[in-house]
Amino acid sequence: MSDHEFTYRGPLNDCSDSQAQQPLSPDVARRVVLDAFASGRVRLTSHFRERAATRKFDLLDVESVIAHGTPLGLGAMCPYRKNVKYIFSGMCGDKTLKVVFALDATQSYEETPLAILITACWKKQRKPSIRSTEK
Repeated sequence: MSDHEFTYRGPLNDCSDSQAQQPLSPDVARRVVLDAFASGRVRLTSHFRERAATRKFDLLDVESVIAHGTPLGLGAMCPYRKNVKYIFSGMCGDKTLKVVFALDATQSYEETPLAILITACWKKQRKPSIRSTEK
C-alpha cells in the first residue's frame, strides 16, 4: 500500500510520547482491514465469537460485508481501547448483516494492520405496515 492518508507514529506504551493514529475515512479503513484479513492479523473478541455462534454468521460473511458493503458513518476513536471503530452493512444472501470492527490505532496501518472484530447482527426484515397495505 502506498499514498494513503495515514501515518504510523510508532507503538503506544506508557513510556512513549507516541499517540494513537487518527480515524481513517471508511474507504481507506476498508482497504486496511482487508489487508489485515489477507495477512491473518484479525483478532476475534469473545463477544464476537459468542454472537457468531448464536446469530449464525461466519468470517466469510463478515469479510464480504466489509469488502462490498456500505460504511455507516465515520470511524470513531476509542481512547480507552486505543482503537478506531467502524460499522459496515451489506447483503449476505438475502439478508443484511451489520458488522462492527475496529482497527488497532497503535499498529502500523500499512505494515502490520490489526483488525479487531467486535460484533455483527442480522438486520431484521421489516413487516409491511397496515397503513401501506390499506391504499
